Amino acid sequence: MIWPLVGFAEYGAIAPIRQYQMVQTAVDALELRLVVERPLSAAEEAAFIPVVQRALGHPFALRFDYRDRLLPAASGKFEEFLSLVAD
Repeated sequence: MIWPLVGFAEYGAIAPIRQYQMVQTAVDALELRLVVERPLSAAEEAAFIPVVQRALGHPFALRFDYRDRLLPAASGKFEEFLSLVAD
């Protein structure tokens, strides 16, 4: 299995993102869990979408889910990309 590079280096130029997690919820859809000081503006979300799509090499539909505290680690290790899609 190959884990994608998801463009984190570019995120800080768009908005103040402290932590992120991408969860693939369908073959063509991702939920973006973002730990931020404030939700992104519509312009920031619009700028963020092509960065993620380009990094992953696919035009995923993206849904933003904002969190105010750090995301927990599962089994002792934090995963930046999770897939809930069955093989």
